[in-house]
Amino acid sequence: MGEFKFSKFEKAPYLQLSDYKAPDGINSYFVPMDDGVRLRVCHWLNDNKNSEGTILLQQGHNEFIEKYYDTIQEFLDKNYSVIAFDWRGQGMSDHELDNIHKAFIKDFKRHDQDLAYILEEIIENNFPKPLIGIGHSMGGCLMLSAFHDHPKKFSQGILSAPMLGFK
Repeated sequence: MGEFKFSKFEKAPYLQLSDYKAPDGINSYFVPMDDGVRLRVCHWLNDNKNSEGTILLQQGHNEFIEKYYDTIQEFLDKNYSVIAFDWRGQGMSDHELDNIHKAFIKDFKRHDQDLAYILEEIIENNFPKPLIGIGHSMGGCLMLSAFHDHPKKFSQGILSAPMLGFK
């Protein structure tokens, strides 16, 4: 595993409240995709010899990384590294609409492409194995696609109420 050069990316903000703080060790930055859209990525890297691996945590539609601080802390307490990113059009990733309260994506496969890029360019050589994918709702749907498209990347997966279709 090489030294992760996340410092080459533009720093990104993250939210904290006086009684709800980010777990210690947060690194927050924007990763530009091939079309210029920036995804906000946050990670907590556990580089000790007792590492259990890495959790790729993916939230649902209209959610954002900060909502999962308590869950992330639990994984960190169990010696996992954690990485999460806001889907395009959500959280602090770039939005295609001027109204940041609305999300829009022309083709849902774009999310699959973004996830593939994060897997290959950010996670693959920079985070301890095994990789466990966890996704809720829309993140669960997209993680299911990732398990299918990249089966050798993940050792395990957990899906919580995966969004498998719209009515």
